[in-house]
Amino acid sequence: MQWLEGEGGPVQRVAETVQTLLAPGQRARLSPFVEATQLHILFGEVPDDRRRAESIRAILGTERAEQTLTEIAGRWEQFQQHGKPFSKADTYQGTFLRSYLAYYTTSNVPKLQIVLTELLRTGALPSPSWQEGTLKVLDIGVGPGTTALAVLDFLLAWHSCCLLWSQPFPLTSVELVGIDRSPEALAFAQTVTQSFGDQVVRWVTTRDAMLAGNDSERTSWAGRGWAEQICRAAANARWETVDLTRSADLIRAQELARWANVIVASYVLRELRDARSEDNLSTVLAAAQPGTLVLLLESGAESDARGLMRWRRRFLRTHPEFRTVLPCGQEFGPQLPQCCDSCWPSRREGLHQTALYRAFVDRCPTLHEPEGSDRYDDFENELLSWTYLVLERTTTPVPRKPLPAVELKHGAEVTLTSRSIGRYHGRTPIAPDPNHDPLARRSPGDASVDAHEYLKLCPAYTGISDLTFERE
Repeated sequence: MQWLEGEGGPVQRVAETVQTLLAPGQRARLSPFVEATQLHILFGEVPDDRRRAESIRAILGTERAEQTLTEIAGRWEQFQQHGKPFSKADTYQGTFLRSYLAYYTTSNVPKLQIVLTELLRTGALPSPSWQEGTLKVLDIGVGPGTTALAVLDFLLAWHSCCLLWSQPFPLTSVELVGIDRSPEALAFAQTVTQSFGDQVVRWVTTRDAMLAGNDSERTSWAGRGWAEQICRAAANARWETVDLTRSADLIRAQELARWANVIVASYVLRELRDARSEDNLSTVLAAAQPGTLVLLLESGAESDARGLMRWRRRFLRTHPEFRTVLPCGQEFGPQLPQCCDSCWPSRREGLHQTALYRAFVDRCPTLHEPEGSDRYDDFENELLSWTYLVLERTTTPVPRKPLPAVELKHGAEVTLTSRSIGRYHGRTPIAPDPNHDPLARRSPGDASVDAHEYLKLCPAYTGISDLTFERE
């Protein structure tokens, strides 16, 4: 199960190719499988791959599509006007699930895939401690099936890139279990996941038809076996009603945590916090077996990001057998400094907007931006904004590796190592800019303000906490 390692070696080549495939030009892009799944679920049609763009426009131009888009956009507007009540028990049902599939799934699938790609790059996926080639994924809080789409689609891309570089693929099968408190969300997620499998079957069938008469090439196609495994995983995924706000359901959740070797909790922590059940997630995750990877994703909003960081510090303090894998704080082991509680390590990336996504946004007035805004710019947008955390359950408590004290003398040049955990523009930095005159009056559109790009670094050395980077 150990993948070949080495900087610039097979692991890096495969990971870089996966990244290029999923985010060409540094803009995340939905795969044809995910896009076809969305269209099939929402409108009952799939695009013709021979003329894909034209076919998608035709689907979105039908009367049925227009009615559906108006309905799901209206439901999202209602959701927005009520303050986005994600935590309410009755949110994930009815039309909202379809609104979520059209809008949030388009951005949330790439977020999880970017994190999975980072795990590939660092050699953490698959975990060296796994004793078998089966990936067992537990999805906590399924929504419309976003995690299942992201994982299965990522596994297809990963396998293809291994074939491209003539590298052995380290997995033999995949199993999925999704839990949620909403039976309607579970049923919807099952339908979405099965539709994804159907799109893969359609792809395999089309490929076979193209190779008709060339039996040797058709039967020797190396990607067929894994594509069939993905289809089986989509068809056989299990969906269980488990409510983490109920103590009685925690036993079953712990059983599933012990079964899994990858646990994904995407946009769950805030909902549990609102229900005063945040510690229940800790109880479930603590049951994970050694080698299990835990992926937690939250929005990039300041409150959600800091909430995730506070949760991590408490969790690691009481469960030192877990270690941080991504994105930051590995140096501190289980004893994270208090300043981590106030950290805002959000990440932003660009998104290639699908025709469905644009059609949805166009029908939602609250999503519209003033003229001149680059929010939806094809090349400059940063529509992906999120915070994430990856932990791994180890066999023994992780020792803390204290950072060495660095004595800084006036005028001295010292080389220190820090990790970039984000950047932002046009806002007041945590540390003051020594070149900025606070008394100077500048308009919001002044290029001298907008051109500043601030970097967030971890670990932060207190002796240089006033350091600000400015791009020339």
